[in-house]
Amino acid sequence: MFSGIGRVRERRLWERGVTDWDALQWSLRSKGAGRLEKEICDAEDRYRAGDASYFYDALAPAERWRMLEAFSDCFAFIDVELDGWRRYSRPTMVGILRGGRYRCLVRGVNLNREELSKALEGAGVAVTFNGRRHDMHYISTMLGHPAPWLRTIDLRHIARQAGFPGGLKEVERATGVERLRHVELGAAGQSVRLWHLWSRKGSRGARRLLEEYNREDTCNMLPIALRLGSVLKERIAGNVS
Repeated sequence: MFSGIGRVRERRLWERGVTDWDALQWSLRSKGAGRLEKEICDAEDRYRAGDASYFYDALAPAERWRMLEAFSDCFAFIDVELDGWRRYSRPTMVGILRGGRYRCLVRGVNLNREELSKALEGAGVAVTFNGRRHDMHYISTMLGHPAPWLRTIDLRHIARQAGFPGGLKEVERATGVERLRHVELGAAGQSVRLWHLWSRKGSRGARRLLEEYNREDTCNMLPIALRLGSVLKERIAGNVS
């Protein structure tokens, strides 16, 4: 994200023991690299302010995994449940995790444009799993307009970078993230059926189980993100050592 520093130069800096911004600034002082020093100072200010959008825009898509550890509290982790598998299916629940707090918006209860806007207010970056086109399409539709202001990191792509292909459940197992057994056994592949049991027959148990399932889909993305960031960081360190 800094001028003139790509993967090759970064590796060389690591080999010289330059592993943080302070060390980088110190190594530049004797070379008169004023522009780069200013970029580092600006980045430090944005980092202290928790400005995830700045780093999202500054980093290339393949490098945004670097944000996962530092900005996890600033992200909005999002998962959307639907009432069917058709092209025009509608959202039934939207799970949002922000700053360690999970919230579930339910159709017919509190899933509407106003509540969704409030839940996402101030979140500059959304994190999904395979949701850049899926979840974010429905978010934009519910808001009534495209949401370019809500930048998106898709963990499925980052998982592939880290060597973990497959869907969310496969990546959970590969990264050691566990699910509640009763939720997995009762709800896996049953989200549409559970919704219809609630919406058509009033089954509170079905709704409760679907909410638990959505909670796990949403909240499990946080430990997955941290693990993926750690794996990719270790890979760079391994290339240097």
